[in-house]
Amino acid sequence: MRSELESGLPLPPSWISMIFSDSHFKYLVTLQLISATLLFFYSQWVFVLFLLITHLIICIRFRGTFNGGSDMMKFVILTGALFLTINENPMIQKLGLYYVAIHMFLSYFKAGWSKLMIQDWRTGMAIPSFLSRSLFLKAKRLSEFLLQYPLLSQTFSWLVIVFELGIVVLIFQPQLTPLYFALAMVFHFTNYVFFGLNRFFWIWLCGWPALFYLKIL
Repeated sequence: MRSELESGLPLPPSWISMIFSDSHFKYLVTLQLISATLLFFYSQWVFVLFLLITHLIICIRFRGTFNGGSDMMKFVILTGALFLTINENPMIQKLGLYYVAIHMFLSYFKAGWSKLMIQDWRTGMAIPSFLSRSLFLKAKRLSEFLLQYPLLSQTFSWLVIVFELGIVVLIFQPQLTPLYFALAMVFHFTNYVFFGLNRFFWIWLCGWPALFYLKIL
């Protein structure tokens, strides 16, 4: 990956070496933690911008920009936070919240729609297939169990599809937002347990306040 970036990324070789340095990476993460802590107490755009830039650097280090949905959602949330902190105009701040909320909404709906278009999801074969490729032994065992009970596997698949597409209900029944939030956290935590996707759990948790904000408008 490093050799590819050195030949294709428009950055000086010294910068690329710094990005891939283990010691510099530790400093970078430490500075991120400090910046995030300060942002918790002081709502300053400079801390958000620093987190945005350093997140981009980390994405470059680990297989390029937008390395997975959690990295993309982190960019979305930090961009929305930048709108909130860089200008005191309420309209600009609302724009940041709307930006995050729309992406959160689409992240569920588009995921559900894409699953609906895939035959393996409709037949229930997708979940055992994903679980079989997991690094966790308990996930592989669950995959074997579901393959023995295809109807149960198909039921789980359709529950996931209906759950993700079901976010459209919040447009017409915003009072159901807390219920959907609780289901979403169970869904993301389950993905963490079986697939190790801990970043998905935390970053989607960070995005939900924007949806709660839309609920009270």
